[in-house]
Amino acid sequence: MQLGLRLDLPAEGTDPMISTFLPTSTFVLVSILAAAPKTGPIFPISDTPDSIEGSFFRSDTPTASDTPAASDTPAASDTPAASDTPAASDTDGEGGNQMLQKADVAPGTGTVQAAEEISDMVIVARNYALMDTVIATLRVPNAPESSPLPKNDKPVFTPGVQTWTRGQGRFNKDFGYNEHSQNVGKILLRTRLQARVTWGPVQAIAQVQDSRVWGFESSTAAAEANTDLHQGYMQLGGSKGKKLSGWIRLGRQEISYGNQRLIGSLGWLPAARSFDALRMHGEYNKFSVDVFGALLMPMGVVTREIPNPADPTTSITESARSIGTELVGGTATGNFHKALSVELIALGQREGGKNGNVHFDRRIGNVGARLFGNPVAGLRYDIEFNYQWGKNNHREHSAWAGAATVGYVYGKKDWRPGGHVTYAIASGDDCVFSAGNNEHCKSQEFYNFYPTNHMHYGLVDLIGWRNVRDLELGAELSFNNVLKIKADYHFLQLHESEGRWSNAGGKTVGNEIEGNKKSNLGHEFNVVFVAKPWKSLMIQPGYGVFIADDVAKKMIAPEGSGDVLKPQHFAYLWFVATF
Repeated sequence: MQLGLRLDLPAEGTDPMISTFLPTSTFVLVSILAAAPKTGPIFPISDTPDSIEGSFFRSDTPTASDTPAASDTPAASDTPAASDTPAASDTDGEGGNQMLQKADVAPGTGTVQAAEEISDMVIVARNYALMDTVIATLRVPNAPESSPLPKNDKPVFTPGVQTWTRGQGRFNKDFGYNEHSQNVGKILLRTRLQARVTWGPVQAIAQVQDSRVWGFESSTAAAEANTDLHQGYMQLGGSKGKKLSGWIRLGRQEISYGNQRLIGSLGWLPAARSFDALRMHGEYNKFSVDVFGALLMPMGVVTREIPNPADPTTSITESARSIGTELVGGTATGNFHKALSVELIALGQREGGKNGNVHFDRRIGNVGARLFGNPVAGLRYDIEFNYQWGKNNHREHSAWAGAATVGYVYGKKDWRPGGHVTYAIASGDDCVFSAGNNEHCKSQEFYNFYPTNHMHYGLVDLIGWRNVRDLELGAELSFNNVLKIKADYHFLQLHESEGRWSNAGGKTVGNEIEGNKKSNLGHEFNVVFVAKPWKSLMIQPGYGVFIADDVAKKMIAPEGSGDVLKPQHFAYLWFVATF
């Protein structure tokens, strides 16, 4: 076996938070190459059903080995908006049921290939939070585990098709305060075609999707752009024995870490999310390491329109050179016992000027830890905490966030009741940046990166993991793995009463109020039914209502106006077919 390694050192001036990941990446790469056998199959394809992790219901068993979760969450822009958080296309949050994510497990071993297949057939999931999406993926013919590849070995081609349609309506979108555009309804459609080719240690995936809103084209004869490459990558993998394995993946791909509170595949909206990235994954016994580097926006010239000093009635174009946007990250996981797994995460983002804000600058680092396990049958817990530092649009940045869940599902019979309690909290700005405090008002709102928020903070999607306190109580009941009913309640507050209120996609719902002392945003109630009458079909209706409280009323209806905010309702009916 030949082993080669090339390491390009970072140029002078490279951001430290990015170059920090080079040693880890090099170690993983060497491990993968060293593990590759001279003969025999590399990562035999298993007929084990694809992993279920997803949107509405969190997976009953969080995967420590990086099987990315859902892919059907609201598709937010991969370039964060000026609001300092990734902006979604509307307030419909993020959630998921991913279509392409298959964790191929070699029979008889614990080796995970995590070859993210397009298969998000939503099946009934088994965990504890409201919006659990259930996704069953495509099954791939099994290859022998240890027999050598025949001399006439040929590529294995696996196709896949998925289509889903969801009708949804949002009522009292502006809480009844604005007379216009109060009720909004639409029908969403997504169609995906995938081809996977496997030949020895090499795999290639191409996944094309068309996502649209019914009636958005200008005429029935129009063909306006709405089709794109969602995923397209090549992967090289290797394994040695039952303990050592790894893979390298290069191209456009979905990435999900942990509970997707920071990095998720956004499957709730049709477009979902994918990254142009290089990713490496290695496993040894009970330990795994995963690192990636993604380019979100290339370097180039950005522009903005500014008033013309010579003639205020006209404008001129200002241009500047931008460094683009880069994201790096990694996790290290140890599965010590069924009662204790530990996952460490590190993320770093560097973002320069963009069109409309040519002088924008963000350099944020994030470190965190997550502990989860199943101490006794039916009982699960999940705890995580993150700390951030750096610069956020020329302001010193220091922020933090945490979340904890305890859930229990009783019995293993045809019907199984269960429940959970979750508490999530994230820091916010404790002063109003625009009120003359520019020099002393630090950036303290937690930066949510690129998450799947829909599955965590309520179906109506009016809050994300930033400047929030969320107490969640939930209950569930499953019948024969054919029907699952889940209901939950959220008590939502601002952590910093003077900070802004932002929705699941990062858009501002209510602006900062200097001197505000109230923190109660409101109460949300949700119920979801997930039915899987046939293997290839999922049907899911859901309903949520948000009832505004003190601070929400103060942010949306001017004090003294006498206006009363109406509850905001969200309802949908969703069909998913996967083949």
